[in-house]
Amino acid sequence: MARRAALYEMGMADFLADEDDNTNSNSDEEYEAVRPRRPYTLRAHAVVDEWDDVAFHQRFRMKKTTFWRVVAFVEPNMVTEPGRCHSLTTEQRVLILLRFLAAGSFEQNAADLVRVSQPTVSLNLPIMCDALLNHFTEFIRMPQTSSERQAAALAFHSLAGFPRTIGAIDCTHIKI
Repeated sequence: MARRAALYEMGMADFLADEDDNTNSNSDEEYEAVRPRRPYTLRAHAVVDEWDDVAFHQRFRMKKTTFWRVVAFVEPNMVTEPGRCHSLTTEQRVLILLRFLAAGSFEQNAADLVRVSQPTVSLNLPIMCDALLNHFTEFIRMPQTSSERQAAALAFHSLAGFPRTIGAIDCTHIKI
């Protein structure tokens, strides 16, 4: 009787009819093998396609075309761990890094947006920062010669009125 109640609670009432028909075996081991499997959902979501260009830029401070260029740059360096069949895609890894850097807030915000756990974000951030640092000199270059520095200073002064400025890094300012 206890088995009948357990099967009924597990949503397996259709097996009760089979139990009545099968009078040859009544062992507990047979019923334990019938336990339903936990549903599995794939981790890789196409979150890039969920937003139009404007919404994507608001969330990640980058155009989709630029995002795909970044993915193409870092993808050759991305190695999935052997035996890990559900590792993150390169797109997910780049999205996590971009969201974390763009928002300047907690790892949980990036995790929620990309639909992964916060520990996954924490493990991913150093890997992706290293992958981007490998391409640092291809994108960020400070003026080397005196004439390049003067031209950059003139451009910054005419753009924003900053005197004697030759470069800037976009970052989050926190009042202390």
